[in-house]
Amino acid sequence: MRIHYLVIFLIYGIFLGEGQAMSPRQGGATGGAAAATDISKCDLNPSQQTKVKVKGKDGKDHFVCTGQAVCGGKSIPVSCKVSERELCPIATKCIRFLDDDPSLNLPLKFIIERPQSSLKYWTVEKIKNASPMPLPLLKGNPLRASFVNKLKKILVEPSNINEFKGGDFESGKGILISSTTFKENSFFNPTGKLFSTSRIGRGSRDTFCSASVTNVGGKIVLITAAHCVVTRGMSGNWDEIINKNIHFVQNYGYSGSEKEAVAKSIIIPQGFMLGSLGENEDSFRYDIALIEIESNSDLNCCYGLSTGHLTPPGISLGYPIEGRFGQARFMFFVKIDRMLSEENLIKNDFAGGGSGGPWIGHSPSGGQYGYISGINSYKGIYDPPNTLRSPLFWYLIEDMIKCSKKEIHCDEFIVK
Repeated sequence: MRIHYLVIFLIYGIFLGEGQAMSPRQGGATGGAAAATDISKCDLNPSQQTKVKVKGKDGKDHFVCTGQAVCGGKSIPVSCKVSERELCPIATKCIRFLDDDPSLNLPLKFIIERPQSSLKYWTVEKIKNASPMPLPLLKGNPLRASFVNKLKKILVEPSNINEFKGGDFESGKGILISSTTFKENSFFNPTGKLFSTSRIGRGSRDTFCSASVTNVGGKIVLITAAHCVVTRGMSGNWDEIINKNIHFVQNYGYSGSEKEAVAKSIIIPQGFMLGSLGENEDSFRYDIALIEIESNSDLNCCYGLSTGHLTPPGISLGYPIEGRFGQARFMFFVKIDRMLSEENLIKNDFAGGGSGGPWIGHSPSGGQYGYISGINSYKGIYDPPNTLRSPLFWYLIEDMIKCSKKEIHCDEFIVK
């Protein structure tokens, strides 16, 4: 598995001034467990490194080799500063990143320069032919990082929805929401299908996922999985891996209830973006995207948001299509009766297209129903059959909301 990490200039100022970064021969690994590793004695494998260009806090371009070093028979992620002409991996200034490097938690905002409305781009034929975004099946275990469990917080209260009772259904098995059930229950209204154009080699394809609506400071935003709007491993430039023409159809498939919105910007944790440059499986800990739309339009509102685990019973919603899910135009739900582990693992047989759909339950205190506290993200190859995970670092949604509300600084990039 290739692992790529990027030096974070804007936080610590690493490598931006003379003498600020320790040489490997001066103990160039950062503290904690990494401090025992002398990177000068590691094998910096050029075939496992990628050279990328990033803009530093000083406004200048800097060049970094990101990849793996082999130390004591084990691969560890490193980043090394190089000059524009210098080749990997001859750099002498290297640093190892810890698994839970807090700099990777920072939100990045990607502004879509020319958002395309459905009339301009998403024709009926394009929507019909869109392909489901697969649920990633991760070969490794991306949950090996230890982290401090954040205090559970209510970030947004639910509104304009009634509580869903769920009925007596088999836990973990996707159930089609019929038009009759949908009309009788406003609980499903904030959910919809997310269409976008993703890069495939030098071409592109139209894909879809699931997403849902919440309210941030009086502004309607969408919550989905980051892998639904980022094409992983395609380029060393962020603006080339962000999907274009992102279009949300709320209540897709339920005649007379469909409403539309177009994405104007996306907020994604830095950890997911850096891992995406090299398809690093560990980046799925950060697999969250908050999408700002062109206007609040008349979308149905709204699920609440919590940083804590949901309190079962709850449900997972989405638009899966692969396998036995033949009703591609209709929403499915899965009953969640319990968490299978502390690592956001539940029974769920959703397939491709279900990514990004919300996990909804009571507030962490067991009170009001209607809170999102996770999303459909990925399956692990070593997980029990028919299970599904939410991003481990779901609590990062708090800073993503603050970024959207301009309560904290988050770096912005224009996507052309």
